Amino acid sequence: MKTITKKQFRILLTFSIIALVASGVADNLAPWLLPQPLLDYRQSQHGEHPKVGELIISLLGVPGVIVALISVVGLYRFWPRARLLSVAAWVYMLVWMAFSPGPVISSALAGALSQCSTLLAGAVLALIYFSPAADWFQRRP
Repeated sequence: MKTITKKQFRILLTFSIIALVASGVADNLAPWLLPQPLLDYRQSQHGEHPKVGELIISLLGVPGVIVALISVVGLYRFWPRARLLSVAAWVYMLVWMAFSPGPVISSALAGALSQCSTLLAGAVLALIYFSPAADWFQRRP
């Protein structure tokens, strides 16, 4: 069995982040990929002010983003707590997304890039827990 190197691991992590960012860019810069009724609905929602509860729920996503950013830096630097932080950020963001307000409208391209990012992030999580790469995250005596 061939083992992964630290450089290959960092490349995989980088591709995961690139796919996530590309998904967001595609979602914001490619509205012409949506059918006209969805474009009309999206435009109709821009003028509405969010309710207080929606603002609070939206702000509750900030801690998850902060923890996710810290965990990514930790994964690049092989910090021992980075594995736990990355799982905690995933769980927190999954729960937060389930309660976040409003519908999500995105293009097929943005959805495909998001799924690609999820697949790569799952591969990263599998590697940091279930491969010899897990040893990189152990405390040194």
